[in-house]
Order: sequence, then C-alpha cells, then structure tokens
Amino acid sequence: MKLGQDELANILEEKYGLSSIELKILGFLTKGFTRKEIGSNLHLSVHTVDTHLASAYRKLGVRNEAEAVARILSDRLPSFLPNVLC
Repeated sequence: MKLGQDELANILEEKYGLSSIELKILGFLTKGFTRKEIGSNLHLSVHTVDTHLASAYRKLGVRNEAEAVARILSDRLPSFLPNVLC
C-alpha cells in the first residue's frame, strides 16, 4: 500500500510531534542541505532554521544534526521525507 504525502507527514508528526516546518527542514537535512541553503529555500533566516532545528532535536531526543539524520535513517523514513516537501 502506497501512502500519500499527507498520510506520511501525519505518521511523522504523530511519532515525534514534529511540526510541518520541522519536517521540511529535516527533509532538507537528510538531502545534505546546509542551514543557509535550507533558509534560502524556505525563505527563512538561518536563525529561524536553527530555532526549528533545536525544537526538532529535542522532540527526536538527539543533540545535533548528525544524530537527527541518523535517527531518521534508522527509522527508515528518508524515502518519504522529501515527499513531505512538495
């Protein structure tokens, strides 16, 4: 069964309590974007990106970008995180 983008986003939101913007930012991180690039793509300042990342890290129970990406990869979520961005 193929899940739609909204269903996938809901699963992530329910599992970790992540907001839609946190999901988008994490999606960019899993694709190797820098904070500056993420900000440019989402029309946010780097400071705002950092604020959302800090919140996402807390919800994921991690301390940094590497741990966040590892958590997402270990949960086998990266295949559909980019779809949440659309």
